[in-house]
Amino acid sequence: MFRCAQLAVATPWSFHWGASKVEALAERAAARGVMALGMADRNGLWGALPFQKACEANGIKPLLGLRLRVEGVEAQLIAVEQRGYAALCRLSTRAQLEHVAAEAGGVGRSRKLQDWLLAESDAGCAVLSRDGALLAALRESGAPGGLYVALRPGPFGRAELLLAEELELPPIAAPDVAFADPADFERHALLVCMGRNTTRSRLDPGLLAPPHAWLKGPAEMTVDYAHAPQALRNAVELAERCDCRIPTDRKRLPRYPLPGGASAAAELARRCEEGRRSRGLAGPDARYRGQLRKELDLIARLGFADYFLIVSDIVRWTREQGIQNCGRGSVANSLVSYLLGFTHVDPLRHGLYFERFLNSGRSDLPDIDLDFAWDERDAVLDFVYRCFGRERVAMISTHASFGARGAIRELAKAEGVPASEIGPITRALPWYFQGELAGAALRRLPACARLPLDAEPWRTILRRADEIQEFPRHLGIHAGGVVIAPGVLTDCLPLQHAAKETGDGLVVITQWDMYAVEEAGLAKIDLLGNRGLAVIRDAAAAVARNCGSGPDFARLDPQRDARTGELLERGDTMGCFYIESPSMRSLLQKLRCRSFEVLVAASSIIRPGIASSGMMQAYVERFHEARATGRHRDAWYLHPELRHLLGETFGVMAYQEDVLKVAETVAGMSPQDADGLRRAMSRKRAAALLEAYHQQFLSGALARGLNRPTAEELWRQIESFSGYSFCKAHSASYAEVSYRSAYLRAHHPAEFMAAVLGNYGGYYSTFAYLAEAVRMGLRLQLPCVNRSGDSFQGRDGAIRVGLRQIRGLSVTTRAAILAARTAGGPFPGFDDLLARVRPAPDELEALVRAGACDALADGMPRAQRMRAAALYARRYADPLRRTGTLFGTGRAARSALPQAPATAEYGRERLLRQELEALGFLVSAHPLELYRERIAASGAIRACDLREHLNRRVRLVGWQVTQKPLHTRGGEPMLFLTFEDTSALYETVMFPQVYRRLAPWVLTAGPYLLEGVPRDDYGAITVTVSDLRLLEPESGMPRGRRAVPGAPATAAAAGE
Repeated sequence: MFRCAQLAVATPWSFHWGASKVEALAERAAARGVMALGMADRNGLWGALPFQKACEANGIKPLLGLRLRVEGVEAQLIAVEQRGYAALCRLSTRAQLEHVAAEAGGVGRSRKLQDWLLAESDAGCAVLSRDGALLAALRESGAPGGLYVALRPGPFGRAELLLAEELELPPIAAPDVAFADPADFERHALLVCMGRNTTRSRLDPGLLAPPHAWLKGPAEMTVDYAHAPQALRNAVELAERCDCRIPTDRKRLPRYPLPGGASAAAELARRCEEGRRSRGLAGPDARYRGQLRKELDLIARLGFADYFLIVSDIVRWTREQGIQNCGRGSVANSLVSYLLGFTHVDPLRHGLYFERFLNSGRSDLPDIDLDFAWDERDAVLDFVYRCFGRERVAMISTHASFGARGAIRELAKAEGVPASEIGPITRALPWYFQGELAGAALRRLPACARLPLDAEPWRTILRRADEIQEFPRHLGIHAGGVVIAPGVLTDCLPLQHAAKETGDGLVVITQWDMYAVEEAGLAKIDLLGNRGLAVIRDAAAAVARNCGSGPDFARLDPQRDARTGELLERGDTMGCFYIESPSMRSLLQKLRCRSFEVLVAASSIIRPGIASSGMMQAYVERFHEARATGRHRDAWYLHPELRHLLGETFGVMAYQEDVLKVAETVAGMSPQDADGLRRAMSRKRAAALLEAYHQQFLSGALARGLNRPTAEELWRQIESFSGYSFCKAHSASYAEVSYRSAYLRAHHPAEFMAAVLGNYGGYYSTFAYLAEAVRMGLRLQLPCVNRSGDSFQGRDGAIRVGLRQIRGLSVTTRAAILAARTAGGPFPGFDDLLARVRPAPDELEALVRAGACDALADGMPRAQRMRAAALYARRYADPLRRTGTLFGTGRAARSALPQAPATAEYGRERLLRQELEALGFLVSAHPLELYRERIAASGAIRACDLREHLNRRVRLVGWQVTQKPLHTRGGEPMLFLTFEDTSALYETVMFPQVYRRLAPWVLTAGPYLLEGVPRDDYGAITVTVSDLRLLEPESGMPRGRRAVPGAPATAAAAGE
């Protein structure tokens, strides 16, 4: 049969156009006898590496290409030689960074594309176009890669055939391919609707690819080009000539600038010796000297010394600026990283496993991920740009997919479904189902039991959503990924603008995501923002201001502090970095955690894979048995070697390092294969690869004397890690930060909680942290124009709300209040505030509503101030009174200010309502205080007394703080909820049968009246809920808002 090549294939990275995944395109090409596929996404190379991999995996030759459309002029480029790919990168980058209009319709013709292609005329690319003027101009330059007139199929291509004869250029078969199969046309049409924000019924058919734009084989192509068989031969000839692929078998690392013939390896060794002295490790301990020599030798042999020196410069600069860092992930396994200051956990002291970070079989760069305070991270990025040059540095993009919820919402809109019907469906699908097929996820939720999922149009919408939910939708900015190239970055990969803007303009990002950047061998560093570090910084600074000196964690060891240990043992860690979730607080109570080692283990075994496999409960039981008896049971260890490997965790594989050790020791796998297994476990859609490792593990284990049931059980434990496990080094590095947080909470609660709130909290809402502060014995104070700073402040056992928390108060007015106070002292009265600050009327009203003027010395009640604010608004709006400054200046200004008549103060309920409107949370009272009479009549016990009522049915009042849905091992949904009353937080669980009945009613914060049985599990109390209902208010105060992202907003939305 005649061979054919498809040269103009749109992938899903032709956003809202290409309707088939690259894997499907390559599979269909192989099945239909197509020998090569040419990528032709418009103005971008986003999917170049996935496209290349999919083609090669199916025996198809990938042709790297690009369709450029610049101000109405269009051409397709295909890289014929290796240097042609760099040209594609440069051209795509120009098209993106110079904001070229992607659509035609401009006035007149533009020469821009012509000029760009002439500038790249010797770059080794073939140019295909139907634009006669462009081809004529390029023909004069003699493009070495070849010029072709692109022919459409059938009678549409006859005009292009005449053009080829006129220009004496070869015609080439280049039909536009937008999808793999004819049946995919409707998916393509819906994607176009989404991109144009219209419905299927209103879409202009002329905006679609033709229905025949599917991936055809030789037989169909022979028919379509019967009038021009030479065009088919030219396409095959061009495909055969192409010799270009993205290299993935070598590293492209920047060189560290050193004087003369200095060696990067020698400089790295010198800095490590400096680090040994500064860390107090310069003594004769042979372990440290031996480990350092081992690591340095391996780093030098793999060619990574320059990379470590580059990161070292970044860390040195941050240290000089007083910016604290924390290494995350496997980097903390390395002694070199510890000595260079990347991490702050001694890997030898804590038994961390270097081979998880780097081993002799590793060809790609090790991961060096560094955390900085979230509000200082941009300064670190700016240093990287300045240090290495903007032409060599870019932020890495993320390729955001539709996801289940987005796919459902956009498809429903395209089908013309009203928003009122879309909302209940999409809100019912929580964020934690984003990796699961939409239809299956929805059908498993009790709250969706009565939704019309199996009726049209929803049946079709859900099926389509399953098809496109993994399609890329747009690009974002990686949380911290930065790529540094050895030379000009656009010789390696293409760039574009992100939506984010800084003082220097729009942020430049790679078109590739982090996976493609890594596979291409480029140097990637993750510089990430961390709120926990900012909390520690701000709390320590507040302590220093309030007390004259703050905690010096360079000398102070929180791990030896008794009060910190007691706090961890009680699980009183709300606000503490990394250990504040309800499940983590409960686990700390069960383990009576008082040591660093137990905290590290706890933060790993709580991960979903280990917890759901039953190994977390096994760890807890074995921990207590070993503590009580001082012995380990032989039954805990499925193989004699495991006692040595897993003794620290009582036979439970808690860390990724444990998988590596077990695979190497028990199954005889090489370090490279063991690391490959670990990587396969963390990847999506790696089932086939994981099964291959399964068979390798089994054969190795059986060959070493294990019986099959034991080997299979070990594999089951390994497999439970898939996608969820942490390396021990990550847990240890973060536990160091957790201990510092816990120390500050234990010793300086006001400053600590103010810092948590000022850095926008963590796991919980602002109100939840304020309620916890009250339970800690702290006083809450309303914002005050005379005492508040911009954000929350903690001092002398109290937390003062900041001006920033007042809704509607602009940055300018906040700054004016603080500046006026600094320059002229506190405001003695309302009139002085108005004269010196001159807020807009709505801002003045916000200040009054928030209670920020309550403490002014004039003693005016809030009701009178609201009247005065109304008078001020009328005067503010009068143009005759606004000439020059608002009310003039000085004494005349004060005399001209409005005077409101004396007014009785508002009632408590109205004051609280205003407070809630102005701040978004209550400070003066807990919402449950508004239900005092109903609570007293309900027979509810206090949460702090639960231990006195174990295993007995009780009633409780609860304000919902957070909830966490999950599934039993049998796949049934259940729900954990955290509630609070005015005395304590408490944890509850709804098992599947109860959850199915009550799911529609746990959608708001409450308050609720619950019934259930409290049970003690190694010191952690959980109430098993049997019934729940909303508590009716005694006043008109609004109920709490929806508590959980993704939960339906109303019971009706959940199907009731």
